[in-house]
Amino acid sequence: MQRLTNNSYSGKSFAQRARAAKLQSAHASFRSGVAVMWLIAAAPAVLIMLCVMVEVGHVWNARIKLEVALEAAALAGVQTWADASAADAHAAPGAFAKTSAARDAAVAAAGANTISGTGIVLDRNETADGLDTAYDNTNCTGDIILGGFPVAGGTAFNASAAVSCGGADVDFSVLAQDTLSVTAICQNLFGVPIGPFTVSGRSIATSRCTGGGATTVENPQLVRVTGVTCP
Repeated sequence: MQRLTNNSYSGKSFAQRARAAKLQSAHASFRSGVAVMWLIAAAPAVLIMLCVMVEVGHVWNARIKLEVALEAAALAGVQTWADASAADAHAAPGAFAKTSAARDAAVAAAGANTISGTGIVLDRNETADGLDTAYDNTNCTGDIILGGFPVAGGTAFNASAAVSCGGADVDFSVLAQDTLSVTAICQNLFGVPIGPFTVSGRSIATSRCTGGGATTVENPQLVRVTGVTCP
């Protein structure tokens, strides 16, 4: 009789354990199902956040690359212009041959930089008017503008300044600026078009005469100015 009682007890214990295992399995399946539902529900938000992070980095990188390109363009342009003028003792700083060579250098320097594998192309913004008085800038909104920066008494870039070495010296100055359209990486998100984005930049470099009447000029340097004066 004792043996039968033990067998009966053992049978009940097994059934209880089996029932508990089933309950645990069902509970685990329920939790897994809830987790999957939450994952599905959160997926769009996660994807949107990921795209936002990617695009912010993409646009920031494009802006930095444009800034580097414009700085290189301004420095190369003013160096070429100042050296060409110094070669004939600054007889005619605004001569078209000299200003055109400066634009060549600026365009080449900018083009050596790329955004998303594409070279940065600056508009030359020049016209051979034969006057050599305003450095042949077509307008003050062009990509490359040649002008002057007063050694004393002013802090604004002047697109029609009479650059000279001697007397009231005015630094050789080149302004490079551009606005680019940047294609988005996540171009379409849940049927909503993304981008393109716009980035802009501007840099000004000057090359100063070494002294009144000097035929040499200092190495160019980047400057910040309070404004831009146009004719």
